[in-house]
Amino acid sequence: FLYTQTVSSKDGFCGGENVPAELAQCGITSLKEIPADAIYDTEIKENADGTFTKSTVFTGYTDIDEKECLSAVRALSSVKDADLSYYMTEDSFTMPVEIASPAPVYEQYTKWWFEDSVHIPQAWQEHETLGAGVVIAVIDSGVYVNNPEIADNIWEDAQGHRGFNAETLAYDATPVTNHGGNVSGIIAACAGKSGALIGVAPEAKIMAINVSQSPKQIIASSVVTGVNYAIKNGADIITMSLSAEQPVTSLENACNAAYNAGITVFASAGNTAKSAAARISDIIVFFLFSLLNSIYMGILDKSVSIMDKNIILESIVA
Repeated sequence: FLYTQTVSSKDGFCGGENVPAELAQCGITSLKEIPADAIYDTEIKENADGTFTKSTVFTGYTDIDEKECLSAVRALSSVKDADLSYYMTEDSFTMPVEIASPAPVYEQYTKWWFEDSVHIPQAWQEHETLGAGVVIAVIDSGVYVNNPEIADNIWEDAQGHRGFNAETLAYDATPVTNHGGNVSGIIAACAGKSGALIGVAPEAKIMAINVSQSPKQIIASSVVTGVNYAIKNGADIITMSLSAEQPVTSLENACNAAYNAGITVFASAGNTAKSAAARISDIIVFFLFSLLNSIYMGILDKSVSIMDKNIILESIVA
């Protein structure tokens, strides 16, 4: 939630165990500040009476019923955009592009069916580009940035950092699962020392952002931090192969801020198979209503048909 407070001195702002009385009365026991200065106006402002006002995004922790706590917090005039910080999940897949270990996985390059299906070589020729100059923020489970298949295409900040952990705020993208490596390899594997893998854009740069606490546990607030980092560091594209059961307002605002900064945002529409058609319909409707400034990615099968195509189209039209 976004919390606005006015205090008598600049060192009087809340955080950590310093919980304002009105939040404590709602059941909040501690606070964690979420970096969001590229999404909201979080600058400290001095008022005419000598007081100071600041808006801050927090994750609040409680030991009472979370929905009861949320209801009380939402009732405060000092709070905006309050939601439960749901766990998100990776939209997992099995693809032959693993940048999921410190060393190469494959010994030689192999031609895969999806190259012809999505016309990758033709795109290279027609557009005369392999992605040079484009920075793609992969907000996911992290990447082994020194793997030879991707190392040359890892973006560095001005201090030479080659990755960021949105949960710990450390400059370390060491992965929790292989999902982020899969995504990064599909995008920008660069046929490293073994010459085994090549991505769709093998001259693009990957801004590796790890948002995973542990396998299958990605808190929405960490994704907000990841988007904030990508905006501040000049990403051209953000991709998030993640799903959530409920919308989160701060994440919606983060994606809108990215869009307004000129960043193209890609989000997952789910990898649900035909046997779970109703679920993919729900996912599509959810994303369309919550992240309207994003482009959505689905999956293809070997016959080059979009899984549950008719259901997806009906949901979009509706």
